Amino acid sequence: MMKNTGIHHVSVLVRSAKKAYDFYTNILGLKMFLKTVNQDDPTMYHLFFGDQEAREGTEFTVFEMSHFRDNQFGTNAIERVMFLVPSVESLYFWQERLEKMGVLHYGIETFRNQEILRFEDFDGMKLGLMVAKDASIAKGTPHPEIPDEHLIFGMGAVFLRVRYLEASLDMLTTRLGFTQEEPIDYFNHTLIPLHIHNLWQHEIYLIEDKDNKRERLGVGGMHHIAFGVDNEATLADFAQYLDEENIHHSGIVNREFFQSLYYREPNSILYEIATPPIDRVPYLQTPQETFDEYELILPSFLEDQRATIERDLAQQER
Repeated sequence: MMKNTGIHHVSVLVRSAKKAYDFYTNILGLKMFLKTVNQDDPTMYHLFFGDQEAREGTEFTVFEMSHFRDNQFGTNAIERVMFLVPSVESLYFWQERLEKMGVLHYGIETFRNQEILRFEDFDGMKLGLMVAKDASIAKGTPHPEIPDEHLIFGMGAVFLRVRYLEASLDMLTTRLGFTQEEPIDYFNHTLIPLHIHNLWQHEIYLIEDKDNKRERLGVGGMHHIAFGVDNEATLADFAQYLDEENIHHSGIVNREFFQSLYYREPNSILYEIATPPIDRVPYLQTPQETFDEYELILPSFLEDQRATIERDLAQQER
C-alpha cells in the first residue's frame, strides 16, 4: 500500500482565467499563489489557488480552455469538490454572501448528519462547503469582505461518480490507503464514504451510478485529482507497482514545482500521484489587486519561449 498523504490538489477546466481569478479570489477569498501555464500546452493559463501558505492539501488549480465544449454530466467523473470552513456559523455567512453575489447555491442541507452548502461557479463547476473537523488548522487568506472566522481554508472532500463501484473502491482502499465507511443512500444511488488520517482528514465520497452515460469532460468539469506521497522514492515505488500490474501511466514527470505521474483508475478517472512541493518559494506570488498585475511564472524549460507564450495567451483573451 502506498503511503498516501491525502488529496494533493484537484484541477478543473474553466472558460476564462480572469473570471476564475475573480470568482475564486474575490468572491471565495482563496489566494492565487501561482499564475503559470499548462506545461503540456503553454497556450493556456494554469492558475493555482490555496490557503495563505499554499499548503499541499489546499490546492485547487484551474486550466483555461476558452474554446472548449461545455461539460456534460455523467458517470465516471470527478463530480464535486467540498471546501472547508471553520464552523456551522460560517455556512450561514457563506449562504448569505453567495446569495448577495448572485452565485447559484442550494441552501444549507444535511449530509451524513452534518450541514453543508452546495453551490456552482460561473461555468457550472460543482463545489461546496463543509465544516472542518479541526478548525485549528485553518490558515485562510485575509479578505476585506470576509471575517477571519469564516475564511475558506482548504479542501475537505471530493465526490467521485463511477459505474463500477468495487473496482474504484479497491484502488482507493488497497492501494491508496483510504478507509471505507458504511454506505448510505444518496439521491437513490449508493454512496460509500472513505477517509484518510492526515492533517485535513480528507474524505472521498464514491457514488455508484450505472444509470447515466459517461461524463463528456468539458469546461465546468474536473480534469483530475492528485494524491500526495511523502517523497520521490515512494513515487518511484508506485510507478513500479503500476508497471507490475500492467497499468498504463505517464512515467514520472518533473513539473519543477513537484514530481508526479498520471494514470487512469478502473473507471477511467484521471489520477495523479504527486510529491511534496520542491522548493516552491521562488514561485510563490504576492497577492495583487488585479489578474493582469500578476507576473506570469514559467518553468525554466519554457522561459526561452516567454515572448511567444505571452503573445498566444493575449490572443486567447480576445
